Amino acid sequence: DFLRPLISTEPPPNINHLVDVERSVLRAVMADKIFIVDQNGEGHILQVGDPVYLGYLTKIDPAKNQADFTLNKGGIIDHVDLKVRFGQ
Repeated sequence: DFLRPLISTEPPPNINHLVDVERSVLRAVMADKIFIVDQNGEGHILQVGDPVYLGYLTKIDPAKNQADFTLNKGGIIDHVDLKVRFGQ
């Protein structure tokens, strides 16, 4: 649709019930996988390239206990980094 704006103010619904990275907690990082608890309290194991709500898992950095995600927020590309928070 050429009349649709390039930048949308409202994200699409999460109809596939994917992990919403901004509402989830990273629990563990391995060399090629992460364990994340999603917005509903359910655990998921993800690998680089796996889809999440509005994007995908871009990079896993075990040395930093970190996972990087790329999200498309209505035409605006955003990068979100989650770190394992120890002691919580």
